[in-house]
Amino acid sequence: GRGRREEDIVAAEAAVVVGVNWGNEASHPLPPASSMLKVLQANGVGRVKLVDANTSILNAVAGTDIEIMLGLPNDLLLAMTYQAQAKAWVRDNVVRYMYTNGVNIK
Repeated sequence: GRGRREEDIVAAEAAVVVGVNWGNEASHPLPPASSMLKVLQANGVGRVKLVDANTSILNAVAGTDIEIMLGLPNDLLLAMTYQAQAKAWVRDNVVRYMYTNGVNIK
């Protein structure tokens, strides 16, 4: 039979999840979020880091199994030192998408 080390390697290989960073600024027009979602799903991408809380992207990934990590743009860092502004950002960009079949924000 297989040794314990071999079983660990097989289990680790099965647990690999591909992730990508998804920005929304470019020097050329970007495809719609729905098109990009199809590319991600076709390539087995299970995790996405968004550089900011882009509404069209978050709406596109709602109802999928893709895990989302939200980045905070540098220009908002100072504002997040104020509790009220930080709470408002979380409400508007995280809590808003946390419903059954919503966005899987981690």
